[in-house]
Amino acid sequence: MGRIATGFSLLLLCAAWPLQAGPADCLYEIQAESEAGRTVLRTVGYALDGAGLLAAPLHDLQQGGRRWSSLRLVSPAARPDQEILRTSFTVDAVALVDAERNLAVLRSAALPACGAGVGDRPPRDAPVTVLRHGRGYGSPRFGTTLQRPVILPSGVAVMHFAIADGSGAPAGFLLDGGGRLVGSILPPASGADRFRAAAVDLPPDLIAAALAAPGRPPETIRSAGVVAVRDTTSMLFATALVLDRRESPETVLACLAAVEERTGEFPGLLLQRGAVEFDRGNLPGAISDFKAAVAAAPEEHLAYYNLGISLGADGRYNAAAEAFRSALRLIPDDPRTLYNLAVALAAANRPDEAVGLYSDLSRVDPALAADLKALIGL
Repeated sequence: MGRIATGFSLLLLCAAWPLQAGPADCLYEIQAESEAGRTVLRTVGYALDGAGLLAAPLHDLQQGGRRWSSLRLVSPAARPDQEILRTSFTVDAVALVDAERNLAVLRSAALPACGAGVGDRPPRDAPVTVLRHGRGYGSPRFGTTLQRPVILPSGVAVMHFAIADGSGAPAGFLLDGGGRLVGSILPPASGADRFRAAAVDLPPDLIAAALAAPGRPPETIRSAGVVAVRDTTSMLFATALVLDRRESPETVLACLAAVEERTGEFPGLLLQRGAVEFDRGNLPGAISDFKAAVAAAPEEHLAYYNLGISLGADGRYNAAAEAFRSALRLIPDDPRTLYNLAVALAAANRPDEAVGLYSDLSRVDPALAADLKALIGL
């Protein structure tokens, strides 16, 4: 068996025709080759705005037993029917390894700067661009929106997003509306829903640390002692987010139990576990978790809202109404909360109060107000 090289080469293929400037120009396919010249690994890399830095998925580079001796970068803009200009880059060091964020930052002094920098974590429903390694699936670039980010006790934010065509996202990065790097995609778990994927945030100070880091030999990415991405808390929690709860609730609950064993309870875990318990019909368990979430995060609208939904499903309409009122104190014009409060009041034989909410709902969501009117006979 051949030896493992102490370094590896990066080969950047640039198209010989003019390219449109944009984030895709910073995205490269990383091809790893053995000493015999056989391709043994393919993944994606993203050139950063700091000259000489390249972000790469740590999980892919860590693949156990792979005897790669060199890496090269291939621009996705390259077309097979065009002449290609090739320039070789050598990786000098690994500047940063962060298993919780599935991130390796490679350093190459000759690699040109690219990208618009690193941005702050986007909020819920923020539009993002996904740059991914498709591996024969869909386009390497598409747009989507983030679901509600969950902040782990370590400070890592797990963000999940939808993939409209169900083509998956095995590796890649998220960019915000300004083209700034904001997330690293986590590897999919076994049985993950191909219409959903999860990523973790990349704080600006993390990349700044890579700029100042002395670096280590490249082969240490695969050395013993480096934490595997699949063994991290962020990966466990992400698995609970992207598995289909209708098909594997016990698996999701097992993931959440493993997270709790490491971190203890925290609001994001309570909300996620409560949602799973609700879906599987365990209303007492869901109510207990949402009450605990309210106590742990009294400014969290979703905790009160989900508590109200669970109490209403359990036939405790007056208690549900109080939970919805608490949610409205945090977000006064939320249409779904107004709607469900009116429904709870009507079910609790308090029709006058329910009617009083109709005008408020009509102002913020006329279509939902029409549904309310038909439901409770206004």
